[in-house]
Amino acid sequence: MHDIQRRQLIKFLLASPIISMGLPSCIFDSDSGERTNEEIVEVIDSLIKSPEDAMNIFDFRDVAKSKLPPAHYGYIETGVLDNRTLKENENGFERIKIKARRLVGEMEVDLSTEILGENWSSPIIICPCGSQKAFHNDGEEATSRAAKKEMHQMMLSTVSTTSIEKVNELKGTPAWFQLYPDNDFQNTQAIIDRVRNAGCDTIVLTIDMDHADKREALWKSIKLDTRDCKSCHGETKEGWVDGKPMISTLEKEYEFHKGMDWEFIARLKDFWKGKLLLKGVVSSEDAQLSLNEGVDGIIVSNHGGRATDSGRASIDCLPEVVSVTNGKIPVILDGGIRRGGDIFKALALGASAVGIGRPYLWGLAAFGQPGVEMVLKILKEEFKLVMKQTGTRSISEINKGSLVI
Repeated sequence: MHDIQRRQLIKFLLASPIISMGLPSCIFDSDSGERTNEEIVEVIDSLIKSPEDAMNIFDFRDVAKSKLPPAHYGYIETGVLDNRTLKENENGFERIKIKARRLVGEMEVDLSTEILGENWSSPIIICPCGSQKAFHNDGEEATSRAAKKEMHQMMLSTVSTTSIEKVNELKGTPAWFQLYPDNDFQNTQAIIDRVRNAGCDTIVLTIDMDHADKREALWKSIKLDTRDCKSCHGETKEGWVDGKPMISTLEKEYEFHKGMDWEFIARLKDFWKGKLLLKGVVSSEDAQLSLNEGVDGIIVSNHGGRATDSGRASIDCLPEVVSVTNGKIPVILDGGIRRGGDIFKALALGASAVGIGRPYLWGLAAFGQPGVEMVLKILKEEFKLVMKQTGTRSISEINKGSLVI
């Protein structure tokens, strides 16, 4: 369709109250107030029409924002309080510069890496996010298929909308299971037994969400949403678990464990004999205690700025943690990865791998599985370019000498 015809069609659709009522409010609203029809046409017309049209991962964010209801998009995008930590996660990378090298000749670079005995196409891991069917009808199924096609590991959330059995089937290899433990350890044991029976050998325990958070921006997004929340979350307090297959089959009511301590870690390790990673370590003190308890890996993370409004970027916490672990166990950096250069900087500062969250969710919301795949491809291509620009041929060659801090 010619551009002029297409724009005329959009204007015609906007004139229909039935059609326009089905469009997300973010299309109509701007920072300066309500948009005119001409401005709305410009917004819609500027969006990419397919994953292949994307120049960078932010193109997917714009499409996701146009497709999702305000509450669902707000769930992806917001942090806590003033979003300072969320913003710092990205700003932290801006403070680190990359030292380019010249006359390195023609180069073939190898992005492949081994993490906890598993071989993957790159050091990019798909981080857990619950309720992915709120962003696309295929939810975690689309993410699993993309992980398989692009050869990436992924973590599945306890509050996922797809079961671990289905994810492992679609992915072809066992996912890492992200655990939100229950206050009742019997419920926690039941979840772990199911994960074990599904063939998983790695659990990622999230330790940064056992105190209440205050997601102000999310609640503002919810207020913008004109839909009835009960349509997604049920009529009762228990209704929200109905679409969460990892907890909906528990015999006892699920209640998130609050107030975990190191005794809980020891108890968990007594029951779970597989590999255990702790997600949310941001200090040297906790890194040392993690080593003392014999955990198999650490994820330096502030939950994407959604846990504590510390104002510290994950990348700023990484050197402190790495100085303690000193290569004894893998350290994965999660938070703020938006470009291939960010991946390079994290690895140069000692990370074994990086996790991505919002970027692949943008891709999922925009185009489903093809969107997730393209996000992964774009990040890998950008990462490959930075490796060539710094004269590094493999992951093992990346070091702090390529950075200016």
